[in-house]
Amino acid sequence: MKVCFFRYSLRNRGGDRAVIEYANHLAATGYEVTFCLNVHDSVFPLEPSIRIEYIKLPTPVGTIISGAVRKLPYDIVFVDIIHLAVPLGLRNNVVYLAQAYDALYYENPIQQMAIDLLYKTYFSGRRAISISISDVLTDILRGKFGAGPDKLKTVVLGIDHQRFYPEPDGQLIKDKQGRMAIFVLARGDTFRKGFDITTSVLNELADEFSGKAEVWVCGDAVEFKLKTRNFGRPGDAELRRILSSADIFLYPSRHEGFGLFPLEAMACGLPVLTTKTVPYVTDGENAFVTEPNAHDVKKMLLSALTDAELRNAIRENAFITAKSYDIMKSKQKFEGIIRNLRP
Repeated sequence: MKVCFFRYSLRNRGGDRAVIEYANHLAATGYEVTFCLNVHDSVFPLEPSIRIEYIKLPTPVGTIISGAVRKLPYDIVFVDIIHLAVPLGLRNNVVYLAQAYDALYYENPIQQMAIDLLYKTYFSGRRAISISISDVLTDILRGKFGAGPDKLKTVVLGIDHQRFYPEPDGQLIKDKQGRMAIFVLARGDTFRKGFDITTSVLNELADEFSGKAEVWVCGDAVEFKLKTRNFGRPGDAELRRILSSADIFLYPSRHEGFGLFPLEAMACGLPVLTTKTVPYVTDGENAFVTEPNAHDVKKMLLSALTDAELRNAIRENAFITAKSYDIMKSKQKFEGIIRNLRP
């Protein structure tokens, strides 16, 4: 079967990792897999047999137009934003891989209404098929748009425990010189991932924790008032050592379809401070959990940094949580759904 993953870019985000995991698995099991995209800038490895076809029209809008105006030579075309699912579905056998409720990417209610209209259009189609990455996201899409089990199936994401496990790095720990390392992830969608909250909270605490804490950043290079160390975009081996050597992961996201990166951090033994938008966390048990606003996040971070006993208890429970999410089970279930869609 010929399958295509059609998207604007392939970068280093959790959603990109999930797509690559599924693409690699399909390629390894005999499918002909192609990525159609504009930008390939990812550290995540692809199976050697996977082809990359670059879209000739640049920009995200050009990507949509390119897919909408032609019949693609594939049995199944995977898309993971609803903006692509509707136009590509006019001429192609599309499977929408739902990784988020896309309306929440936007603050503007008019934009949110427009996205909801795309969802309604897609799920009202006779051939609409979607795979959701979490039970919570499935409930949202079914509740809002009436997508029944024939049109919307769930494959809960997992992580690769061969890549993510505790491996503290002695040199990284030595370089902290007794300071606590607050790990953060800096990326483009600042509002949705709450990075504005991260910036506000860490800068407000700079005087109180000067000399006691530092910030470790992966992703875009940024600077805080606290001592800051930028690691760029490390591969999995280096990322594992960074996560295993930090003291807390600050991730005040406003919306998650699942939240893959916090789970990878948990598997490395790093306590996570996040929000109720992450579906697998429970406050005081396997994470520090609060509302996505600067006041509550600051209060929770102060508590987390000063309570070593609670951090250790959360670290142990989080590791158990992470162990229950296995990417191999996810990939096998995903492939089983696709196999049954064979033309």
